[in-house]
This record gives sequence, structure tokens and C-alpha cells, in this order.
Amino acid sequence: MNPELEVASKEKIEALRKLSDTEYEEYEKARECLIRFSSDQHLFMIVRLNYEDYENLLKRYFEEHTKNPSMVGSRIERMALNLNRHIMNSLSAVRTFLDHSETNLKKRYGKDSQRVKRFKDACSSAYDNSFSYRFLYKLRDYAQHCGMPLGQLTLHSEEVEPYSEVVRHFLVVKFSRDELLKKFDKW
Repeated sequence: MNPELEVASKEKIEALRKLSDTEYEEYEKARECLIRFSSDQHLFMIVRLNYEDYENLLKRYFEEHTKNPSMVGSRIERMALNLNRHIMNSLSAVRTFLDHSETNLKKRYGKDSQRVKRFKDACSSAYDNSFSYRFLYKLRDYAQHCGMPLGQLTLHSEEVEPYSEVVRHFLVVKFSRDELLKKFDKW
């Protein structure tokens, strides 16, 4: 195949010259690399979007609470359900991203390649050196196999000083250590 190099302007596309076979092959390799990169970024963006959705949901619920501090139990229960859904989506998206990344590296570079080893080493280092990473990794397993991750959602308001009419509002998301330990023995 010997396509033509084209230049686009506002009014027309003009062929300048035919590409050599080598130029076309280089173009195809670069195009495939960009498409693969874009595809690889989709999973990362899903992780990011799930987390942003979770944060936005917390903000929205906090705003609702500040406007109406006396919410009924059924509304709080629905909030907890929705928060659990977002937490589980985020945890699953991270795990999917990690699994797909490892699989893609193995397919591209070989299961014993340096890139796969570096990826596994980076994941192991994060697991060994970051309590947050380790906790979320295990929380995903817990949510997948044992129960809902969110232990308690508390909404309350209090006056800063009696009769001051200055009110502080709180939205607190907690995990239940005892429930997590009771239902899951792989912490």
C-alpha cells in the first residue's frame, strides 16, 4: 500500500506526495501505539471517574444534610446503599485496572519480562508500604465475597455554642472494624 501524504486546510485536502512503504509502516506502528495507549487509559479513567462520582456523591449528601438536617431514616438508609454502591464500583474498577494492566504487559512483553517484573514489584511495594493501599485491596476482597464495605453513615448537626445559631454539620462515613474482622479472616 502506498497512500499519499495529505495536507488539510480549511478549504481542501491536498496530496503532497506518496508515502514510501517504510514511512507507511512507521505511521501504522505509531497509530497502533496511540490507539493502544488510548485504550489502556480508558480503564484508568474509569477508576478516576468512579472515585470522582463517589466524592461528588458525598458532597451532594452533605449539601442535602446542611439544607435539611432532620432527614428520616429511610433517606439515610438509601444514602448508605448508594455510598456502598459507589465504594464497590471504585474498588472493583481499581482491581480491574490492575488485572488488565498485568495481563496486557504479559501479552505485549512476555510473562517473564522486565516490564512485568517492574509492574509486580511496584504493586508489591505499594501493598507492603502503604496501609491505605493494603486496606483498600483487602476491602475489595471483603466487598466481593463477604459484605457491604460501609459500616456506618452518620449525619448530625450541632450548635457551635448554645444559642449562637451557628451550626456545624457533619457527614461521617465509617467502616466497622469489628464487622470486617468477624466476616473476613484474610486481613
